Amino acid sequence: GSPFTVNQERFGSPTPPFGAVVGAGVRMVAELGDPGELRLAVSTGVSGDPESPHFADHLPAWDRGELFAIALDPSRLEVASELVLAAPGDVVR
Repeated sequence: GSPFTVNQERFGSPTPPFGAVVGAGVRMVAELGDPGELRLAVSTGVSGDPESPHFADHLPAWDRGELFAIALDPSRLEVASELVLAAPGDVVR
């Protein structure tokens, strides 16, 4: 299919075994009746850095077709810690 086709893939070779080199990277379901949450899985995991322990950590769920719930409504978020980045001299409240 074209670049606009759902789940389109590109093959790495014109001869067998072909091997897909480009394909879907995210699966997402957004329930329009609940704008405070969506469900998704990223095939490469939370990090795109191969050196990160979170690289490919979604892959087992991706293979099983499972999705992770992501809260979008701030009142539904559980925050374990917070990091504030500020330029030198900025007042952080």
